[in-house]
Amino acid sequence: MSRGTSRSAAPQGAVATTVADHIVTALVPSRKTARGHDPARSLPLPVLHNSAHDGSMVYDIARVDASGRVPARDVLRHLGWNPGDSLGLTLVADTIVLTADVGGFAAVSRQYCVVIPAMVRARCGISIAHKLLLAAAVHHRVLLAYTMSKLDKIMNYYHTASTAGKVS
Repeated sequence: MSRGTSRSAAPQGAVATTVADHIVTALVPSRKTARGHDPARSLPLPVLHNSAHDGSMVYDIARVDASGRVPARDVLRHLGWNPGDSLGLTLVADTIVLTADVGGFAAVSRQYCVVIPAMVRARCGISIAHKLLLAAAVHHRVLLAYTMSKLDKIMNYYHTASTAGKVS
């Protein structure tokens, strides 16, 4: 597992500067304006080929058990999430996005596990013993979970684009 370093989060509306900033900007809906509209924003893509690890993300890989529990002690501790904390869960392009949410229907278990509901597991093709890449954007307090098949697609896309000269 990779450990993040202490960095302050980019203020809302600021230009994304870290890998975590780019990922969160692309996957987490922005806050609504006073009129209830989402502010216009672009979705910058990080140029991963030349990017060094900036410490803004913390990673782990974990297996899903028969009840949908995913052991995530290290990433949850980095996020400051403790047993009993409520979590909101959404799907964005088959990426599981977990955020601290007082009204959330998911929670951190006593064993520092996150439970992925059966409906979400079915939609993402997650079965018992499947591995998930857990990616924590620590200063944004967001946990992303990717299936290995999603990771395969991401890497295939990236490497196909880089060999075609589309990624520098």
